[in-house]
Amino acid sequence: HQMKRINSPSLLVLNHEAEKLPMLWMRGSDAAPGDGKKSSSVPFRFDRVLADVPCSGDGTMRKNVDVWRKWSPGQAQGLHTLQARILTRGVELAEEGGIIVYSTCSMNPIENEAVVATVLRAFPGTLELVDVGHELPLLKRRPGLLTWQVRDRRDETVWWSAFKDVPDRLRQVCPQTMFPPANAAQLHLERCVRVYPHLQDTGAFFICKLRKLPKPDVPKSDPAAADAAPADPAAATDPAPADP
Repeated sequence: HQMKRINSPSLLVLNHEAEKLPMLWMRGSDAAPGDGKKSSSVPFRFDRVLADVPCSGDGTMRKNVDVWRKWSPGQAQGLHTLQARILTRGVELAEEGGIIVYSTCSMNPIENEAVVATVLRAFPGTLELVDVGHELPLLKRRPGLLTWQVRDRRDETVWWSAFKDVPDRLRQVCPQTMFPPANAAQLHLERCVRVYPHLQDTGAFFICKLRKLPKPDVPKSDPAAADAAPADPAAATDPAPADP
């Protein structure tokens, strides 16, 4: 409904699972309709992608009273995998040099820095966090977190600082991707932006800006590596979470 304000004919609305959004294809420049040449298709990638993902919404509790009654720590843990897959798909659909913005209205690092770190590690050398400290200078913000703990979704007295502390029986619903990575400083997670309500009388929000870099050169002796697609960031260690 917000897109109505743009009043532009160049608008396509899709109703599709974001983490499975299909690749769009367009006719290659070497063929035109009716010229008799065999047409070739090339993937259509986006120069800008906004992944404003489903979240627990704890940052909206000033205006959304239902959050006070319905919120639970398990919501973030249940959404973590989906959020990482949506952001991964956004990166895949972006062109080299393209900008991807990831945002939530949550303050939970499991939904924020943990997701960003997971996707950065899934695209080594081809994705970077952009420093936006000079943008919107009047907006009061705080840097992204480098460390955090993960709480047992059923016992509020139990907190884990590392994946190794999680009991084996809970590792399917509390995977390693929820925890701070050892290279958090090298990933520059502090470049993420946290907006807190008390700073400027607003709601809470999390935003980060990512840039997709060109793929590094691959030695000719390993041609298969050039076509290797980045793996699902959660597939190996992060099975689908249970319902919160």
